[in-house]
Amino acid sequence: MYSALSSIVAFFSLLSIVTATAVIKRAPEIEERAGRTFIGYNGFNGTPRPPQASGGGELGAVFYVADAVDLAKLFAHGADPSKDFICLIHADSTEWARIPKAWVPQRILSQGGNAVNAFSPGTVVFAPHTNAGLPAGSPAHVYQLGVRQAQISRLQLTADCKPKATFAKDHSTLNYPSLDKAWNIQHPA
Repeated sequence: MYSALSSIVAFFSLLSIVTATAVIKRAPEIEERAGRTFIGYNGFNGTPRPPQASGGGELGAVFYVADAVDLAKLFAHGADPSKDFICLIHADSTEWARIPKAWVPQRILSQGGNAVNAFSPGTVVFAPHTNAGLPAGSPAHVYQLGVRQAQISRLQLTADCKPKATFAKDHSTLNYPSLDKAWNIQHPA
């Protein structure tokens, strides 16, 4: 009896350690891991594919990455929920440190995607995003970044995609403004 009980207790203890480890591994951190830097979340509905720029949008023709998993969840919504995905996006740490980054001034944002496309070529662009449609418990402010198509291969972007349901109770955020100094994000006039 004691042996069977000990085995059961040991099994559940091991299960809790494995579960805790899995959660820790899934939770992205801003640190280099094997030369990769976690830069945010991308949400979509469809078949997973390598990162590629969109046809357009608020930041122009860029690959969109969100600092908050809740914003990615908003974009991971389609007619077929089994195709709703959230991806953790990583970049080569050396190239991420080298590539210029800048906040898009409001005056440029208000002119639309074409103006943003022309703004600071070769730069990864950052901008606020509206909180409209985000669930309760979301961060007070959410932000996005845009990687232009030519930069995707330079940064060696990778996407670790999982079903949206995996993130059901996750409200993680990187809070891009808090990374201004660490990532050397410029604030042009």
